[in-house]
This record gives sequence, structure tokens and C-alpha cells, in this order.
Amino acid sequence: MFFLDPLFDPVIFVTQVLASLVLFCHIVLALSLVILLCHLLFKASWTRAYFDFFKRHIYGFAFTIALTGISGSIFYSEFAKYAPCQLCIYQRIAIWPLVLIFLVALFRKERNIKWYVLPQILIGWGIALYHYTHQMMAVLNPIKLVIENYPED
Repeated sequence: MFFLDPLFDPVIFVTQVLASLVLFCHIVLALSLVILLCHLLFKASWTRAYFDFFKRHIYGFAFTIALTGISGSIFYSEFAKYAPCQLCIYQRIAIWPLVLIFLVALFRKERNIKWYVLPQILIGWGIALYHYTHQMMAVLNPIKLVIENYPED
């Protein structure tokens, strides 16, 4: 088994798995945009089945995405010992309740939770956008991203 190999690095493995999942989600998003364009331009009837499938399973997909995000953040901070920055902590605050809300909606078969989750999603998305911009462009420097005195085990 590969994970028993002494050269196996779980951090690299988890990073590669998460990167693959992100790539898969980007492909699905691009495909969805192409199908939406086909639906709007050509009124293709087959596109309705595609969107109906996503509409039926949207909370399951949202729960999976939120759970993956939380699991990844816990893995990196608790197992890999990467110190989370302030913005990472704010994003976690926005996403933690979403896991529970989507889980309850799945079990109770609730269909009308968008007004409960939309503000949290938009706040988390805004923080993530600022965080990404800060890291990639390095033009917004007022926030210190590394938390000092992070406990080392």
C-alpha cells in the first residue's frame, strides 16, 4: 500500500487530491456554462435534464463542497501544522455553519434554505476574493496574514 511507504508524504498527497477536485469542479463549471449558452441560444431540450439534475442535488453538492473545505482546512492546520492566517480563520467562520445547515436540509429534504445560506456564502466569498487578491497581487498589505505564537506541538 502506497501510504505505508516511508517516502509517502500525506501533505503532498492531500494537496494533489484537493487540486484534482478543484480542477474537476472547474471543468464541470465550464461545461455548465457551455450548456447554459446552448440552452439560451438554441433552446436545446436536452439541456433541461442537465440543469434539473443539478437542481435536484444542489444541496448535496453544496454540502460536499463545504465539508471538503472544512476537512482541508482542518488537515492543513492540525495535521500539517500550517498556521492559519487571519483571513483563513474568517473564511472558516463563514463555512462551518454551512456544513450543518446543508446537512440538516439534506436530511429534512428542505428546499428553501437559500436565504439562510446566501449571506454566509457571500461574506465568505468576499473574504476569499480579498484573500486571493492579497496573495496573488500583493497590493493590499494592511492585514498581517500570519498569526504569531501559533502553538507548535
